[in-house]
Amino acid sequence: MGKTRLVQALFDDQVGEKALNKSLAFYTDLGDAPLPDPKSFTARLKSLGKRGILIVDNCPPDLHNQLTKLNSNNSLISLITVEYDVREDQPEQTTVFRLEPSSIELLEKVICKKFTHINSVTSRKIAEMSGGNARVAVAIARTIKMGENISHLRDSELFNRLFHQRHDSDSKLLKAAEICSLVYSFNIETEATRNIEMTILAELAGMSVLELYQNVAELKRRDLVQQRSTWRAVLPHAIANRLAQSSLENFPLPLLRDVFEKRANKRLLISFSRRLGYLHHNQTARKVAQEWLSDGGPLEDFRKLDNAAVTMLGNVAPLHPELVLAHMEEILDQDRDSTFFSRHNENFSYFTSLLKSLAYDVEFFDRSVQLLCHFALTEDVNENKNSIRSTLKSLFYIYLSGTHATVDQRLKIISNLIESDSEQKNALGLSLLDAALEAWHFTSINSFDFGAHVRDYGYHPTSNDEIRSWYETFIQYAVSIVLSEKIISTEIKAILCRKFRGIWTRAKVYNALESAVREISAKNPWYGAWYAVKNTIGFDSDKMSKEAVFRLESLATLLGPQNLYDEVMLLTLPDHGSLLNIVEAKDTEEALTKIRDLSQDFGYKISSQEDTLNALLIHLMSTNGRNVFQLGQGLAKGTNDPKKLWATMVEKLSTIEHNKRNYQLLQGFLDYLTSTDNSSTKELLDEAIDHEILSEVFPILQIVIIDIDGIERIKRSLQLGKAPIYLYGNLAYTHTSELNNEDLFCELIRLISSKQNGLAVAIDIFNMKFHQNNNELSPRILTLGQELVLGYDFSQETNSDSYQISEIVKSCFQNKDAADKAKHLAVKLYTAIADNRVFYTNFDYIYKSLVEAHPFVFLDVFIGDHNELDYYIEQIFSGQLMVSPLRSIPHETFIEWCNIKGKAHYPLIASAIEPYMHVADQLQWTPVAIFLINHYSDPSVILEEFMHVFHPNQWEGSLADKMVKRLPLLESLMIHENPVVSQWAKNKEPILKKEIIRVHEWEQSREQNQNERFE
Repeated sequence: MGKTRLVQALFDDQVGEKALNKSLAFYTDLGDAPLPDPKSFTARLKSLGKRGILIVDNCPPDLHNQLTKLNSNNSLISLITVEYDVREDQPEQTTVFRLEPSSIELLEKVICKKFTHINSVTSRKIAEMSGGNARVAVAIARTIKMGENISHLRDSELFNRLFHQRHDSDSKLLKAAEICSLVYSFNIETEATRNIEMTILAELAGMSVLELYQNVAELKRRDLVQQRSTWRAVLPHAIANRLAQSSLENFPLPLLRDVFEKRANKRLLISFSRRLGYLHHNQTARKVAQEWLSDGGPLEDFRKLDNAAVTMLGNVAPLHPELVLAHMEEILDQDRDSTFFSRHNENFSYFTSLLKSLAYDVEFFDRSVQLLCHFALTEDVNENKNSIRSTLKSLFYIYLSGTHATVDQRLKIISNLIESDSEQKNALGLSLLDAALEAWHFTSINSFDFGAHVRDYGYHPTSNDEIRSWYETFIQYAVSIVLSEKIISTEIKAILCRKFRGIWTRAKVYNALESAVREISAKNPWYGAWYAVKNTIGFDSDKMSKEAVFRLESLATLLGPQNLYDEVMLLTLPDHGSLLNIVEAKDTEEALTKIRDLSQDFGYKISSQEDTLNALLIHLMSTNGRNVFQLGQGLAKGTNDPKKLWATMVEKLSTIEHNKRNYQLLQGFLDYLTSTDNSSTKELLDEAIDHEILSEVFPILQIVIIDIDGIERIKRSLQLGKAPIYLYGNLAYTHTSELNNEDLFCELIRLISSKQNGLAVAIDIFNMKFHQNNNELSPRILTLGQELVLGYDFSQETNSDSYQISEIVKSCFQNKDAADKAKHLAVKLYTAIADNRVFYTNFDYIYKSLVEAHPFVFLDVFIGDHNELDYYIEQIFSGQLMVSPLRSIPHETFIEWCNIKGKAHYPLIASAIEPYMHVADQLQWTPVAIFLINHYSDPSVILEEFMHVFHPNQWEGSLADKMVKRLPLLESLMIHENPVVSQWAKNKEPILKKEIIRVHEWEQSREQNQNERFE
């Protein structure tokens, strides 16, 4: 019947099938202030590697999120949380099940069965008064005596029965309940220095704090108040809201505002606003909200609200939705360039969620969506985090839209955007049209709650006719835009193709789709639609009627290729379904082989059909399509005059906008021509070096053939400097023996590295050439690799080349002869970090490679050559990196270096190392740590440097638990043979244990304060 009972049923063998294992269940109720707290318990369970099902009752959303994060990578622990209010911002791993209010009929049956002395008429009255809350219904039923008929009683009389139950009337108890209901929740701590909430509420009630406390305790005994640690709340809302309305009538409005706005703390004020949000029919509550939103009120200017005020606004918006909208429209009218309607507004997610809630009602939809559009237009199209566009888009789905706006209202918004002169608005309109035509997947990203307003999930078609009408409306609009031949038509056709399968298979809107295809294809060929139809047949024909399949096959015939032009267009169309629609094959590998051969064959054919070729060239060289390279090969194979055809292609290329050009056709052409007419290839490439258009992309043309002449052309191209340097990076992916010529390779790499921004390109080429090379590198190549690394500017803001450099360090700095150059590299790194020009985490791969190649050099530069560690250098050894570079140094090597440096350096060394290691799930001191302890004149100095081990600066879960796990390290020193060491450990043990207790108590207090609240 209730939330907790539902969870119990999951473990009940007599309910349903596949009951959960009772022995795995761990249950706690936050209302009981559990020790340990759920986070600490979960961390402990996780550390033990135990399977368990953790059930946390009365679990607030923040704690749920923390527990979810804690278990995100743990398949052994399952989590079930129970809460009265569920937020919309749940982690991805969360599945939410909501218990909706029971129907009147169901509650009536429950009452009749549970209380056999109550007749059906009385049961109906109780069910109606309870508002669907089973607990309230049962509480009222318990007050009914044998033979008593309450069907004539008013709701207020039934409420009195529920409140007083079988006790005498108590005006003070009622007064206390009314006052406490003014807020959503309150803290019952009675020390004035720690909590003012009970003092404020007691004064309003005309009682002492003790009297109020006692009355709250009585209310809890009557199940009218729930608790979480020191927090209390009058629940359920059916009772609390009624009590709050009575309380509001008993106070002058100025007094209430003075108490909550000037004397109460912010938390209590927010809680008061949350209660008001449930009282949209109450005139006093509406008056408070109106004054808050008026001139001089705390919510008068939405641009200046802090986080607390934004929360208050969200709470009271249900009382005056029109007024809230008017405020936001006024901001837009005053300053259209205001950052308020953008992601620069730090509270943008609150305001966009609020606008979505306001858009629920037909009367507010247009205005709310217009404001949401202003927000959305400032957002990057690919933004995924708290996406405004996704929030806006959700209002245009046929299901779960959260609005009852009409189809015409939604279409008007879409059409205004699509038919605007603004490309940004066009793109936004397209995304909304995409949503309106969705027929497969529907999800909700926001809450549908809005105060106490009765709401559902928005418009939900109740018949096939309504479904058909919805999709026909948007399909017909899309067709009208396509037939108008606006620039945006291509994108609308792409949307229709993407949505075709869902609308046909799921929504079964055959006529409108068929009509759209015939109308659009009658004007111009529609190749994308052919793929859409074929995909639908391939995936879903076995689920359709014979008639539906026949209609699809007729469309496929209509849309299918009629000539060679059509066949090439279908073959090269980007991102439109499986190529298995074009050829018959048993698997993808065979299909790819057939497609490659077919592409070359089509290229061969069109080489001799001048009209077809001219009609296709713009498409082939401006589309990032499929199989274009192979078509280029076919063109070269079929032409009798390659130079003339090349000139034709280049001429067509010149008519295409620079950022839309694609060079795969030219590359394929050169690739085949190289094998049949190498002299012509060389002539074409010679001309391309300083060609007005081709010089800018010369490197990607030359890489089809890298020979001696090709390398010379690359060098000339570099000297001319017309092509962007990054294009030469394509040389990294060529496989040619010519680059094995060390003279040529070294000369080319040095030339590339000498150009602006060329060093990173040279490093990439070098690294790809010699990465994982099992052969010993020659001295010349080693020297080149060292030059590239030492020439690199490590003070750049971004160091995306760190991994590639680390690989070169592995290959080229290993020899003993490279020690001086390794030191030069280490000093460059040290200086850049110590001067705070770069962040130390940029170079973790390089540290590791350098340490493995020359551990003494690294230790000297970063530790041994200094009297104390630089602050920024110290961070390298602080445990912030995923792997400390010092871990790569064998213990024996490290100890050898310590002996060389001398004992004077031992304290500094101790401050840098990680002195413990994991051995079979146990912590032990490392050999280096033991060496330093045993060989320094005063071991306590070394031990003090190791004290940070017992106070970790980063941890997951409980810090106290982490500290407990490190206690064995200290305990092992208590039996050390050196009395100085053992005494030091014995002195530290009680101090550390006391600190652990303090940290544990602090964590417990923090957890209770953060997670055991109602809001």
